Amino acid sequence: MASTITLTALNGRLTGKTFEFENADKITIGRANDCEFHLGSEPEFQMTSRHHCVLHEEPTGVCVHDLGSRNGTYLNGMQIGRPEWWHLSRQLTAQPCHDYVLRDGDELRLGHTAFRVGLATQGDEPGSDEFAVVTEIVSADQPEVLWEAAQGLPASIINGVSGPLAL
Repeated sequence: MASTITLTALNGRLTGKTFEFENADKITIGRANDCEFHLGSEPEFQMTSRHHCVLHEEPTGVCVHDLGSRNGTYLNGMQIGRPEWWHLSRQLTAQPCHDYVLRDGDELRLGHTAFRVGLATQGDEPGSDEFAVVTEIVSADQPEVLWEAAQGLPASIINGVSGPLAL
């Protein structure tokens, strides 16, 4: 599944600028020169780590993964990384951060810089097999599994689900 990922800056000196990545398996974002999306070293980006997060394609869709950034990565206002100032035990920080599936229109914030995520997929829409999986999960009465399965599916599918999905 080939994707085009668009990041549109929502604030700062980059406001309104759009950055497009086509068919990229992995996009590392940060201040380091070796990042595919290099933010620069201006004071505005000092809250962003050198290697802050990575966007990568998985079978479920495009995911974001915090790379142990100093100040954390935020997806729609929810912190998905583990900033250093949390002072977590080595046992906890040794575990990798989770991947989070991105959806078109999500807000991704790194330090003080926020981006609107745009996703365009080249390929087919989900097939009947994916509908069957969701139906099976609903009948199994496992809302937490349904929530995981619903990540990355089009809203038209999710809108047909009845009952609470908030966990």
